[in-house]
Amino acid sequence: MRFVENLRTHIVDPQVDLSTCLREARLLAAKLGNEDFQRWVTSELFGYEDPTSTPPYRKLRVHTLGTFAGPFERVIKNVVLPVHHLPEELKEYATEVVFTGPVGQLEALCAEKGELIEPWPAEVVMLARDRISMTGGFVLVEAHKVIPTHNIKGILETIRNKLLEFILQLEEITPEILSSEEAAAKIPKEKLASMVVTVIYGGQNIVAGGTEFSQHVVQTIKQGDMESLVQHLKHLGVPEPDLQELQEAIASDGKPSGENFGPRVKQWIARMANRVLEGAWQVGLGVGMEFLTRASRQYYGWS
Repeated sequence: MRFVENLRTHIVDPQVDLSTCLREARLLAAKLGNEDFQRWVTSELFGYEDPTSTPPYRKLRVHTLGTFAGPFERVIKNVVLPVHHLPEELKEYATEVVFTGPVGQLEALCAEKGELIEPWPAEVVMLARDRISMTGGFVLVEAHKVIPTHNIKGILETIRNKLLEFILQLEEITPEILSSEEAAAKIPKEKLASMVVTVIYGGQNIVAGGTEFSQHVVQTIKQGDMESLVQHLKHLGVPEPDLQELQEAIASDGKPSGENFGPRVKQWIARMANRVLEGAWQVGLGVGMEFLTRASRQYYGWS
């Protein structure tokens, strides 16, 4: 079967839903053998279990409307809420919606007419009440985010366009991939890894500061080879002092029992989460910790 050719045809056909395209893309992902591409296709098809790993294109900026109740049972509805006085954690909640669900769910939401509503939980309304008020004795009693369905359609279009661009670049490297399943296995792993980074994950959307993400994606860490581990993490953007601490932690822990990091390595990984949050690395928290853990497991020969 020319499943790649069928996939390309279906991607550009607006009558074919994106869920169907992603199911076909799973066949391609299995043939290519690139874990990052497989992870992306699976996450889009079944949803993102970890919200911190959700790609930027699935995050929308929205506005919030509220209802205020006042004396003599007066009610004012659909007031645009000012959020600049809210605590930072509430401000982010009030202005952002993250869609972690599967593509099929997003397609169903797009079938709704007009705008979608996401109510604030009562507890959040109570927390915001002291910071958002109206004159005349009116208090906030309800709030909800307003999500235009065309913005959700934009998410689906982004996914479809990424998939199409990926297929076109595969065809450019190996034209026979459209008619031969075996051709997928012949694509150089380095080129494939670079394509996944730049096309699917968007390059700078994952790694800030110009770090060449493809360098550390394709680099192999040999079991027990400290130098390959250090070089890998350098490409990730880990500063030299942190690398030195890791080497000392590995030496101190010795050979781990089973597939469990030693106590000092565990402590080091926990500290690195704070380093990422402080901006000491050139990556976001979700990406940084994922690749740090993967690299450490590779060093011990666990993956």
